[in-house]
Amino acid sequence: MKYIRRDILSILLIALIGMSSISATSLTIKSHKSRRRTHKKSLSKIKRDGEDLVTASDSIFKIMKENFTNILKISFFIMGIISVKIPKIHEIFQKVVHIENYFQNCQQLVMPIWNKLFADDAAKADEEQSYENKLKTEEENSDKPAKKQQECEKSKEEFAKLIVICIDEKHADRSTEETRTNSMNEIDYCNYPLLEPCPKTKEKIMKIFDSEDNYKEMCKKYRGAADCNALQESEKRGGFYFAKKAVKFIKFFNQCKNCIVVTLKLGGGSSDSDPAPAYPEIKELSESAFGVWQGVYLAAKGALKVCAFACTFSIFGFLRGIWTIIKIALEIKKIFSRPNTDLPYYIGRLIGLVIKAISAFSSGRRRLRK
Repeated sequence: MKYIRRDILSILLIALIGMSSISATSLTIKSHKSRRRTHKKSLSKIKRDGEDLVTASDSIFKIMKENFTNILKISFFIMGIISVKIPKIHEIFQKVVHIENYFQNCQQLVMPIWNKLFADDAAKADEEQSYENKLKTEEENSDKPAKKQQECEKSKEEFAKLIVICIDEKHADRSTEETRTNSMNEIDYCNYPLLEPCPKTKEKIMKIFDSEDNYKEMCKKYRGAADCNALQESEKRGGFYFAKKAVKFIKFFNQCKNCIVVTLKLGGGSSDSDPAPAYPEIKELSESAFGVWQGVYLAAKGALKVCAFACTFSIFGFLRGIWTIIKIALEIKKIFSRPNTDLPYYIGRLIGLVIKAISAFSSGRRRLRK
């Protein structure tokens, strides 16, 4: 009887082990399926978000074609492009936005070029096609796993550097490694440079990211990224899509910008010698702002030249370009919440960011040549 009981116990024990094994296998399979579903949902969301940005981009170009039909709106558009390089333009824009006939003297030059721009939609110039090919190459590079990993790691390093610069600036009288270490252990990385008295660091942040919100959003995403390969994919796709379609507006900007700048600097007067400009405040602000105008001209001119060839860029040039492409996507998301009167200006800013991206992508090449 003892042997029978032992046999029964052995059988029960084997049965329990088997059931436990089946249960564990089942849980593993379910967990794997759950991870796959989550991954598929993540990829689906990236694709959907990217498609939303493409749709929004097409809507922007449609608005430009159908609604930018007078010199005032087109002038605001050009001012928006300039404002990416010269932030003070925004203050001037707020002054002229309610002056209906301010840019009337530019109408004969600007309007025929603008209308021809859309009439020639089907025929791309060589430089335009070359520009699109160039951005396509950069987009393909950014999709390579090794490049993504390098981009993500380098981004994290750059954000950490901003913290160190701020700490050094704050503790200029006692900037030691010990001070840095103590501060780094106590701070919120992304908010620290904005909350502390670090004016030079804030200036650098504004130069790179255009706004504190852009900086914080990108900082948090990069610093918290466990998977660099999934980072910012929809924004990159949407930003590159917009940039590739925006090339012809860079050429238009080069052809028409000088008339707008001169008109602003005259303050509504008819010539430099006009003793009484209609808007002296605009004249004064414009003369102050356009002290760096030559830099804007060279940036836009250089952007078109870069389109003619393919080359290898340094990681920092690539990084700045990618950040700017992402900024374009972030601004597209906000564009339809702007007042209608301001829309041309903010759409112009998108084109200004495209110029900035090209300049960033080209910086590595210029360094290599030197």
